[in-house]
Amino acid sequence: MAQKKAAEVAAYLRGFSPDKAPLLILVYGGDSGGVYGIAQSLRRLWLGGLGGVGEQSDHKETDEDLQYIALSQEMMAQSGACLCDEAASIGLFGGRRFIHVPSTIMAATLTNNVRYLLDSLDVQDAKQDTETETETGEQNALVVIEAGALTPASALRKMVEKHAHAMTLPCFALEPKDVAIQSRGWLKQEGFEIEASALNVLAERLAGDRGIMQRALERLVLYKGGAKDESKLIQIDDVEILFGLSEQTNISVLADAIGLGATNKMDTLLAQLSSLGQPPQSCLIPVRMHFQNLHLIVGLCEAGTNINQALGAVRPPLHFSRKDSVKAQIKLWTSAKIERALTILYEAEKESRAGLPSGLTASVVARSFLRVSSAARR
Repeated sequence: MAQKKAAEVAAYLRGFSPDKAPLLILVYGGDSGGVYGIAQSLRRLWLGGLGGVGEQSDHKETDEDLQYIALSQEMMAQSGACLCDEAASIGLFGGRRFIHVPSTIMAATLTNNVRYLLDSLDVQDAKQDTETETETGEQNALVVIEAGALTPASALRKMVEKHAHAMTLPCFALEPKDVAIQSRGWLKQEGFEIEASALNVLAERLAGDRGIMQRALERLVLYKGGAKDESKLIQIDDVEILFGLSEQTNISVLADAIGLGATNKMDTLLAQLSSLGQPPQSCLIPVRMHFQNLHLIVGLCEAGTNINQALGAVRPPLHFSRKDSVKAQIKLWTSAKIERALTILYEAEKESRAGLPSGLTASVVARSFLRVSSAARR
C-alpha cells in the first residue's frame, strides 16, 4: 500500500474511509504528541466517535468504546502472536474493533509481533485468489501502532512500508516556523494577538512536540486571561515570565543530568522545575525522548558511525550547547543499558496515566528518574 509523506497525513485523515483502510497503520516520529493525536483521530474515524481530525470532542463512553483494545508490553511479550490473534478476533458485540499499540511497547517485542501478523497475512493471500478482506470492505479490525523516531533502516518501518496491507504515517517534530504559524493561528482563535518578537522566542522554545506546544499555549492564555489589564496582546515579557527558564531549570538540562548520572543535580532541578509549575510527570515524556535519541546515537556509534555524524542524526537537531554533554553520556551508556532505562521510563509513563493522585504520580516519576540516573554510573 502506498506510504504517506508527513505533508500528506492531514489530507489522508480528512479523506479517511474505513472501507479502504489497511489492516495496520504505523504512526511514527519524534513528535510524540503529534503521533498520539493521529492515533486518536484514527480511533474516532474508525469507531465512528464524535469529533473531527485533531479536535477535542465531548465524546462519552458508548458501546463503541468496548471495541477499543489497548495492548500492553506484558500481553505482547508473552506471545509473538498476540497482535495477530487480536486482529483476527471477532468482537463480543460485533462491529469494528480498534487495536491500539501504544509507544510504550519495547522495539523487539513490537517488531516480533508485527512480523508474525504480516507473515500470516502473506500466508492467507497465498491461499486465496479472491480479493483481500481489506479490498472487499469486510475488514473488522484496524491495528494502529504508535512509535518514536524510526530511521529508514528500521526493521519495523521497512516491514510495514513494503507490505500491501499496511501503511506508515510519519509525524516529524515541529520546526520553529511551523510552531510560529500554528501558535499564531491558535491564539487568534482564542482572541489573542502576539507580538512578532514574542512569537519568535515562543517558537524557538516550543519547537519539537505538538503536545508540549499545546499545553504551553494553554498555559500562556490562562496567564494572560488573569492579567489585571485584561490585555489581549501577548508581549515578549509574558513569554519570558512563563517560559524563560534559566539553564539550571531547563528540562533538557534535567534530561542531561539524568543521562550523566548526576543524581544530586537532578534532584535540585526537579525541585526548581516544580516551583515553576513543572511537576515531575510533565518532564517524563521529554526525558524519555532524550533517551530514545541517545539510543539512536549510541546504536549508530556501536555500528561504527562517526560520533559527530551520529549526533547529526537526531531530529530535531541537538542544540549546540548540549553536544558536549551528550558526548559525555555516550561514554556511559550502551544500547542494552539504554533499553533497560527506557523500560523503566515506559513503566513510569504507564503508571502516570493510571489515574493516581498527583502526589503519588510525581513520586513514581521521580523514582524512575532516580533509577535511570543511578544506572548511568554502573
